[in-house]
Amino acid sequence: MPLLDSRFIQKNIAAVGNTCTVTVVEEDTATDSYRLVSETTTDYEDVECFVHVLSFEDVSVRQGEAREGDLSFWFDYSRDSILSQGNRITWNGDTYQIIDVQPFQAERDTLMLLECRVAQI
Repeated sequence: MPLLDSRFIQKNIAAVGNTCTVTVVEEDTATDSYRLVSETTTDYEDVECFVHVLSFEDVSVRQGEAREGDLSFWFDYSRDSILSQGNRITWNGDTYQIIDVQPFQAERDTLMLLECRVAQI
């Protein structure tokens, strides 16, 4: 991730970042009469984040793990309890499913940020 400086993101999430809604999705273990699994959702609104549009300069694009134009959402680590695979992020009128969450360590092994890779749904 050569273009983004973790300290820049950390300092600017609140100042110039965005807000989104994070939806925590919990699947119920029981199925209905059609054998469909139901889910319970809880919305967390106005969650501060930094939205990054991936470009060819990003390592994940060059390695083929992501495409140019894909989004990644960056959050302060204090939001780790609501950010997990399968949960959803709604931003700018579009909804994305979290496919991967990567903790990002800055200096001295201190976890400061979480990067969420997403797929639009």
